[in-house]
Amino acid sequence: MAGTIELRMRVPAELESRLDALAHALGRSRSWVLEQALESFIQIEDIKQALAEAEAGDFATEEEVTAAFGKWRNLGRDAG
Repeated sequence: MAGTIELRMRVPAELESRLDALAHALGRSRSWVLEQALESFIQIEDIKQALAEAEAGDFATEEEVTAAFGKWRNLGRDAG
């Protein structure tokens, strides 16, 4: 991770107890458990958005796909 920031939030006392129990059971810090949970939540929301776009028929055109792959091919050549 490039850098970190401090986030503050309020949670119910019951949730704090569950968080502490999980962190203890995993042998990890509260911060680690919260980071994993937040990352998972964001990934799930990204997937939900992608599924909604797919269900709406919002797909890339063949030209857009070709252009994207071309860009990545060129970047790979520049790196090697």
